[in-house]
Amino acid sequence: VGGNAEQISSFLDQRHRDGMTLAEALKLAVQALSREPGGGEREIPAERLEVAVLDRTRPQQRKFKRIVGRQLARLLETESAASTPTDAPS
Repeated sequence: VGGNAEQISSFLDQRHRDGMTLAEALKLAVQALSREPGGGEREIPAERLEVAVLDRTRPQQRKFKRIVGRQLARLLETESAASTPTDAPS
């Protein structure tokens, strides 16, 4: 996140909503991380992301589950453009 932490946090606060699917939340996170401080955007391919989710229902002691490879790529592609989070705050 680095020096953009405040901008990213604000972007997420304005656009996150309860009940988002994992795919929607991941896309929103990628949108937030893709924003440049000057207002531009950069592309972040799935293979450059490190993603994990906290799953308290997992029977294992380790509750974090990494999402990698094809699973991550599928999640980032599953929602149609109509349901993808946009730049408009909700």
